[in-house]
Amino acid sequence: MTDEQIRLYLQAQLEEAFTDLTVYYRPPGNLLLDRPCIIYEPKSLEPSYSSNLTYVVGTRFQITILSDLPGYANKRNVFDLPEVTVLANNSYVSSDIVHDIFTVLVNTIT
Repeated sequence: MTDEQIRLYLQAQLEEAFTDLTVYYRPPGNLLLDRPCIIYEPKSLEPSYSSNLTYVVGTRFQITILSDLPGYANKRNVFDLPEVTVLANNSYVSSDIVHDIFTVLVNTIT
């Protein structure tokens, strides 16, 4: 799969899992976002090797769910996305906006 195909796959999975949220890919800074919403962007990932064989294959993304309420109930849907592994997650509040951040790996082996 190409990088764009992987991104479009993740976009479709996010839109299906979070039907009540708008999903943005790298929105411009001047865009007024309706909350709650999802923002996602790619992150670099170096493959890991063992015995000269690649054993971690995938594309890493950062997914951020923005909401006005802490503990947005549907954020657990990220853990149920097919072909997606959650590597890390974190939450913080800034300017009364809750940021739930997930670092995920999208499996690229087909």
